[in-house]
Amino acid sequence: MRHALRADPHIAPLASYVDALRAENRGYVPDFDPLDGGVDAEILFLLEKPGPKTDPANGGSGFISRDNDDPSAEATYRFMELAQVPRRASVIWNAIPWWNETTEVSPRERSEGMLRLSELLRLLPHLRSVVLVGNNAKKARSVVEATGMQVFESAHPSAQVRGANRRLWDQIPDQWRRAYQASNTKFTYTADSNLSVEAKPSPDGISEQTLLERVRAAQARYEAVLVEYEAACAELRQFQAEGDRG
Repeated sequence: MRHALRADPHIAPLASYVDALRAENRGYVPDFDPLDGGVDAEILFLLEKPGPKTDPANGGSGFISRDNDDPSAEATYRFMELAQVPRRASVIWNAIPWWNETTEVSPRERSEGMLRLSELLRLLPHLRSVVLVGNNAKKARSVVEATGMQVFESAHPSAQVRGANRRLWDQIPDQWRRAYQASNTKFTYTADSNLSVEAKPSPDGISEQTLLERVRAAQARYEAVLVEYEAACAELRQFQAEGDRG
């Protein structure tokens, strides 16, 4: 079913992007999930590297999908539900787009992945926020920030992270919720990050530059409130958990 949707308008440009990556013969490159938002997505969840379960040669689906049969995908599906991120508003990809039979990432591979990421971002015209999921994905921050988009970070929803640091793993849904909420706030703007715009006076004498600066300040306050909200929720959950144990 999913393969038949590669030609749908919201996914076709991304399917062509995948085909070009496959032609480089660096490893298996899974498809974007056409049940997600595709080029209409408002928020990108950038994970680290495809796993073996994305490769049909290993019995995988052939897609980067929250529906895949592996623990990370199952956690991703559940966390998206908890974070209340609409499926068609989101798209999932990896900082390193190919599976080459190893989870290790070389410096050269990371550098090449960043170049391919820049190409991808140009194919997502409605994107407002990017969540860097996991340590390797976080190395893409400068690439994303260069576009002027909002950048958020979270741990990876893998079983390894859950076993090593349950606190970080438990924080993921709230972090994803905050990122999605920020991508939909009325304070979001699309001007270049350096605000190098022509200062056109409005009818009441307020310049575009002044309005953009107000937007930036308001957005910063909004994000600070969301951080405070997340911390308060975490404290409440901890209090309730301690009460249950008592």
